[in-house]
Amino acid sequence: MESQTLPDTTRLDHTGHVVPDLDAALAFFTDVLGCTLVSQHGPLSDEGNAMTRIYGVHARASVRFAFVELHGRRIELTEWQSPDQQVFNPRACDIGGNHLAIGVSDIPAAMTFLRRQPGVTLFEPSPRGFVYFTTPWGMLLQLVETGT
Repeated sequence: MESQTLPDTTRLDHTGHVVPDLDAALAFFTDVLGCTLVSQHGPLSDEGNAMTRIYGVHARASVRFAFVELHGRRIELTEWQSPDQQVFNPRACDIGGNHLAIGVSDIPAAMTFLRRQPGVTLFEPSPRGFVYFTTPWGMLLQLVETGT
């Protein structure tokens, strides 16, 4: 019988997020969130149409990207340069919206720390044990109370 799901999956490898400035994003993810830099790549581009064929973007696009890790989970941060690039930071309710959730043992302490970070916007904490915040470039993240 043929499988009704994607065959032979082994794990969720990473999540990817497009950022406007890779260097600034790496500084935030390592210095503020405590991630470890795993690798950094690029810039990559192509004089032909490989960027369109491989990534589905404008043929003249170029990309720089890096992988960071937090508690065994990998996150890819990608900075694109493209003639037809669109800037859009979807909200939690917008189609295509997403967020990255980080478990913490003490949300009030984490909120106090984040309030001191330039450009971070904190929303009101939920009574269900989480709070959303945005990075200086508008990426939506969530703190989730995990206990100790």
